[in-house]
Amino acid sequence: MTDRFAEIDAADEQLPRLLCVDDDPDDFFLLRKTLAQIAPDRYQLDHARSAKEALAALEGERYDLCIVDYRLGVDDGLELIRTAARQAPTVAYLLLTGQGDHSIDMAAMDAGAVDYLAKDRLSPDVLEHVLRYAIRHQQLVNRLEQQSRRLLELATTDDLTGVLNRRSLNEQLQRAIDIADRHNFPLCFAIFDVDKFKSVNDRFGHRIGDLLLANLAQRLNRRLRTTDHFGRIGGDEFGIVLPHTTGQQALDVLSRLCETVAAKCYHVDDDTAFSTSITVGIAAHSTHCPADEMFCLADAALYEGKATGGNCVRLRAAPARQTEDPKENRRSSETAQRHFLDTARSQEIPTLSPAGRTSESAED
Repeated sequence: MTDRFAEIDAADEQLPRLLCVDDDPDDFFLLRKTLAQIAPDRYQLDHARSAKEALAALEGERYDLCIVDYRLGVDDGLELIRTAARQAPTVAYLLLTGQGDHSIDMAAMDAGAVDYLAKDRLSPDVLEHVLRYAIRHQQLVNRLEQQSRRLLELATTDDLTGVLNRRSLNEQLQRAIDIADRHNFPLCFAIFDVDKFKSVNDRFGHRIGDLLLANLAQRLNRRLRTTDHFGRIGGDEFGIVLPHTTGQQALDVLSRLCETVAAKCYHVDDDTAFSTSITVGIAAHSTHCPADEMFCLADAALYEGKATGGNCVRLRAAPARQTEDPKENRRSSETAQRHFLDTARSQEIPTLSPAGRTSESAED
């Protein structure tokens, strides 16, 4: 993780940049004078006279620390810290107040400040200690948050392709099923793999095979909606969770993705190139169909497509399940009827071939 934090370490060595938010120019002059007594060139200090100016400065510039006066005329210093901490969470915040006490200390902490400074006890030694502590504390917090994000990324994404890993894909499918069951929304789950992928590895080596999977995953991921969930199941097999999507809609979308893949030519070198295709199996959800059954249905549809030569899309609808609630049974029956019609229409979808490439897929 050393490389990940190289930029943070470099930022630590830069001159700390401070923003003082105070509507009283005399108080700002006193703060600047006290800072100069610590060391003339140790800090960069900017001044904002209102909450509006402060928020604009925090949005446009990088600051290590923001010192906010408790009383800002018509503005409230605590409210400014709350707003600024949401807008610029990597900045440390200090509350500057005329007279400190326990209640102000607690209010400052609750608002998001690292600490508070009482003007009547402001001295070079106290100021230097508080500034150094606040900045270093925030740097450590920022590093921990960076580490947490990185660990979350490692735990949820596939290292080779950058899409979701199998565990995260399963979680997203289960979450989508729960929502679909609760609100009676349509849902589809698709599995696809690369046709004759073994021959790519055998002919060009596993490095080219890995590059193919990574490129394919990123290109297809860009063509999906932000509400869809795309992950790698393992090997050359991928899964897509398609919320709010009927069987027919899934067929249309994934047929276009098939065309996109088939139209792409991959160049190994100046003299060698190859193309590939994918086969897709879709499971159309019905009420109370569990995730493992959705996987099995999509997998069965996938191998049905493989049996016909690949480079195609096949759909299977999950059977309706009865519950003790008559209203729920009626909704399940209606959903099953819709999926049946979708499945019937899917029989008209021909096996895709290079001749069926579209101008949209040729753009890639």
